[in-house]
Amino acid sequence: MTKNTEIIGALRDYLETELLKIDGTSVNGNNASRLFNTSNILFHGADSDAIIMGLSNPENDLPLIAASNGSACTSTSIELSQLLSKMTPTLSALLT
Repeated sequence: MTKNTEIIGALRDYLETELLKIDGTSVNGNNASRLFNTSNILFHGADSDAIIMGLSNPENDLPLIAASNGSACTSTSIELSQLLSKMTPTLSALLT
C-alpha cells in the first residue's frame, strides 16, 4: 500500500465517521473490501438534490466534494436500479 493510499483511506474513514453521526445515515457496501478513495453513503429520507446543492461552494457554485445521487446502473433516474436492488436487498427494503 502506498503512502497516498493510506492517507486517502484514513481521510475517507474520517469523513464516514463524521457523517455517521447524522441520524439515518449509513455506509453502503462491504467495509473490508472496497476502494480506498470511494464512499457510498445513504442519507435515509433526505432529498438527494438538496444534499448535492449543499455541497457546493456558495462563492462560485463549484462542488466542494464530488457527489452523485444515482449509480452507474441508472441514466437520469435517482431510483435504485434493478441491478442494485437485486444485489442489495436490505438497501432496497430501506428505500421503499
